[in-house]
Amino acid sequence: MLILFLGAGGTGGYFGGRLAQAGKDVVFLVRPGRQAQLARDGLRITSPFGDARVAVRAVQRAYEDLAGAGFDLALCADVRREMWEKYVFLATLAAMTCLLRASVGEICATRHGRGLMLETFAGCQAVARAEGVELSEQGRRHTEGFLTDPASTLTASMLRDLEKGGRTEADHVLGDMLERAAAHGLRLPLLEAAYAQLQAHERRIAGR
Repeated sequence: MLILFLGAGGTGGYFGGRLAQAGKDVVFLVRPGRQAQLARDGLRITSPFGDARVAVRAVQRAYEDLAGAGFDLALCADVRREMWEKYVFLATLAAMTCLLRASVGEICATRHGRGLMLETFAGCQAVARAEGVELSEQGRRHTEGFLTDPASTLTASMLRDLEKGGRTEADHVLGDMLERAAAHGLRLPLLEAAYAQLQAHERRIAGR
C-alpha cells in the first residue's frame, strides 16, 4: 500500500520517515524546493527515540511512476483551488441537470436555460470565494464553456441515478454546498430547489 503524506515537516516528516525506515511504501507531497532537498539529503529525523536519515520519495517520483502508467497528468500548485473548481462545476451540473431533467445542451437551448445555468455557477463560485478560494480565470472560463455548450449531451451522474429511481449523492454534493452557503449568509435558490426535489425523491423511494 502506498502511503501519501502531505508535506514533510515536523509531523508528516517524522511519521512518514519512520514508516519509510520500516520499509513501508511512502511518498511525500512537497514543494519543488523541498523535493530537491529531500532528493539531495534525504529526510533527517532527530528524536529522543533515535536519529535517522532516510531516503524518501517526493511527489516528482510519484508523478513519474503514474505518468509511466499511461495517465494524462499535471502537477498542481494549488490543490485546494483545483478541488473547488471541480466541486463548483459538479454542484452546478448536478443541480441544473437534475432540476430540469435535461442535458447541458438541452438546458442551454431554452430561452432562459443558459442564464439559469450561469446564475447557479455564479452562486457556487460565491460560496468558494466565501470559503477563501478564488477560481482561476482559466478554470472559470473552462468550466463555463462546459456548462453553456449548446451541443453538449453532458448530464450529472446524479441525474442518471435519479432517472433509474435509485439513491443519489445529493446530501454530499448539493446539501454540503448549501450548508457552506448558509454558514456565510448566502442563498442559492436554484440549488435549494434541486436539493428539495432530490430529497423528496429519496423520501419516496425510502417508503417503497
